[in-house]
Amino acid sequence: QMRFLNIPSKTAKNKSHHIVPLPPSAFKLISQAAKRSYPSEYLFPSPVTGKPVEAKAPSRAWRRVRGNVNLTDVCVHDMRRTVVTGMVRANVLREIASRAVNHVGGSNTVTDRVYNQHNYNDEKRDALSRWENHLMEVVKLT
Repeated sequence: QMRFLNIPSKTAKNKSHHIVPLPPSAFKLISQAAKRSYPSEYLFPSPVTGKPVEAKAPSRAWRRVRGNVNLTDVCVHDMRRTVVTGMVRANVLREIASRAVNHVGGSNTVTDRVYNQHNYNDEKRDALSRWENHLMEVVKLT
């Protein structure tokens, strides 16, 4: 059974609706977060207000964490770079890797903007599964 994370255009960084096929380990992490956040209706509620965390909260949290593990020169965007690079190394086409992280494809032709309505969910699922497999191998080594 394929599970998805649905990111509406109003909350997506590039204001473009994004459907993320979830590999099993990602679904497990999200399920654990949902159990921790219960009874809140939000997956990541603010501990102060109970409403969704502010958009800048993940970056602030990352700055605190990276200082504790001596990664002071690593930013949140480096994780996105690592994911895309890892997918491409795993023989995922660059366009599919870009779509998996909700970047606009490299081509901006009328065909791509208007006529190509394919959602690429199967291709994104494959790309993210390849990344998951790589990541699980790295985690086993530590």
